[in-house]
Amino acid sequence: MIDAMALPQKFCLTLLLTCFLAKTSYALVLGQPVIQSTKEQLLYMEVPYSEATNIKSIRVNIEDDDEISKLGINSKDMGFVVRKNGANFGIIVVTSNKPIRSPRINFVLKVTESDMPYLKRINIPFKVSGTNTTTDPHNEEKTLSPIALNTNENKVASKNTDPDNVNSVNVDHSNDVKFIYRVKPQDTLWSISAKIATQTGEKLDDIAKKIKADNPTAFTRQNMNHIKSGVRINIWGPEQIKEVLQKSTMIPVANKATERNDQLSEDIQKELLQTKARIRALEHEISRLQREMKQRNAKFDVINGKINDLRQQIKQLNEKNARS
Repeated sequence: MIDAMALPQKFCLTLLLTCFLAKTSYALVLGQPVIQSTKEQLLYMEVPYSEATNIKSIRVNIEDDDEISKLGINSKDMGFVVRKNGANFGIIVVTSNKPIRSPRINFVLKVTESDMPYLKRINIPFKVSGTNTTTDPHNEEKTLSPIALNTNENKVASKNTDPDNVNSVNVDHSNDVKFIYRVKPQDTLWSISAKIATQTGEKLDDIAKKIKADNPTAFTRQNMNHIKSGVRINIWGPEQIKEVLQKSTMIPVANKATERNDQLSEDIQKELLQTKARIRALEHEISRLQREMKQRNAKFDVINGKINDLRQQIKQLNEKNARS
């Protein structure tokens, strides 16, 4: 449980209100954050969420800009992406456009869903860059490590026992090939870079920069670390990288069916709303025409009354003329 006394006074009231609502109603739940980058690199952190009622309304920001400035960057350098993994759960990706030199992350993340704020104090250290971690190619989103080297597949890394030398492995690019890769919905710049790093032994930061340089139009303007889903990007590397990327981006059929059902439900709701709007517009038009018709009928009644009066006067005049 978050200690409210450790938080700045200006948002303690919001925190208490959030905790109260979380106990008494169906509220958004923020899980344990995981940093997948190291110190001196661009930040990449994932915060899982669940029990969401309206994922499209989720907005993410930093509660206190002063805490971000202590990390050597400002709030404009931060980027946030809300990824949907199911009907009411997913991952919030937090990135930075500048390297963070602080040894740990310490700030309050503010997540708003349907105008209801939720606060999450994040105070965790970066991963140690010298740690030699092996990445499972079938589950790299969960065990993503910026400098993870697969010692079974990379002989260069296994020969180098010095952590500093591991980070600066000289890779022979003479046999690299170029191929086109279509970005999947669950892909991120860092996850793609990590999969390439398991095959080449290069630094994750260097691979990410190269992908951005080779594909400048594949990223959003709001966050240059957020790669667009569905775009085709150019990748340079060993032949086996293509196979690793294709295998690791397969989506379970159940998830695809859920996404299709969610999309179908959203499309049906949009059509229903559009149909209701058209019906209301037609009803207003019918009411307007009926009012105009009543007004015209009233005018016709007045005119008919005047005509009848004139006919009566003509009849009386004719009778007088006949008698005379």
